[in-house]
Amino acid sequence: MKTSVAFICILIFTLNALVYCSDYISIDVKGATLGDVFSTIAKYAGKNIILKGNLSQKITLSITDTDYRHVLRMLAFSHDLTLYETRGIILVRGKNENPSSKDKVTRIFRLQYANADEVAGILKSTFKNLKEFSVSVDKRNNAVIVSCLRSDISFVERAFP
Repeated sequence: MKTSVAFICILIFTLNALVYCSDYISIDVKGATLGDVFSTIAKYAGKNIILKGNLSQKITLSITDTDYRHVLRMLAFSHDLTLYETRGIILVRGKNENPSSKDKVTRIFRLQYANADEVAGILKSTFKNLKEFSVSVDKRNNAVIVSCLRSDISFVERAFP
């Protein structure tokens, strides 16, 4: 009985260590394109990735046992890229790229109990840092109309049950 309990405890600690370590990567590349490096990191992390823009710049990188999120952020920062991550999907794009109208989406959220004007005010203050973000109110239907970049809409949708 004691042996079984000890074995189960060791197994649990080992599994926790494996889960903890799965976010840490080691990568060593020379002359690889930036896009290939982002794709490789996403693959190791078990994430989906969308690459937009010119990511053909050749880089050299040597990283050992580092959280993949930190590596992605540092790569994006050092190459003047914008990085979004939501629901297991990573979007990488140039900061200076102007989003096209195809990248914008509009959603209508009908409210049952909350006042649309109040909700619109909260959304404006909460998401004021998002590019291309706008909120309007349909008073007849007590609805909030949100327009923003496709890459940001999931953040807004989480605000509604």
